[in-house]
Amino acid sequence: MTKNKIKTYALSIVVIAIWSVIGYQIYSALNPSDNPFIVPKAPTEFKSELGNQKETFNILNNYRDPFLGKLPEKKDKPEAKLTSMPVVRDTIIFPVIEYRGTVQSAEAKQTVFSVSVNGTEAILSAGESIQEVTLVRGNASEISISFKGKRKVIKK
Repeated sequence: MTKNKIKTYALSIVVIAIWSVIGYQIYSALNPSDNPFIVPKAPTEFKSELGNQKETFNILNNYRDPFLGKLPEKKDKPEAKLTSMPVVRDTIIFPVIEYRGTVQSAEAKQTVFSVSVNGTEAILSAGESIQEVTLVRGNASEISISFKGKRKVIKK
């Protein structure tokens, strides 16, 4: 036999072996075995032997600073400061108020203001109120209103 025939037979055997491995992989994927893997169940509860103890630790910073080359200065423990509780103030939530504009009559020289409170539109003059909102004063660009004793300026 010649060299080419030997190479051809050897390569044919290698090709047949590779295709048989590929065929077996396809066959085993399409026809899985009847013995499924048994997966052990994990415990549903974990009970710690230590209980509810909290681990604490302190870092000792008594080594030389690598950047400054100094040892840290010893600091005295600061005294505990007593802080007072913050004062809780009653917050008043203002209703939705819109200032729409002014209307002024030429004869009476009195200015009335168009104001919308929670979607209800009204025409008010100074001192009048709607839904507990009292118009204190106003001009063409802004009005001052009072609601439950608190004042607020609303711009146009």
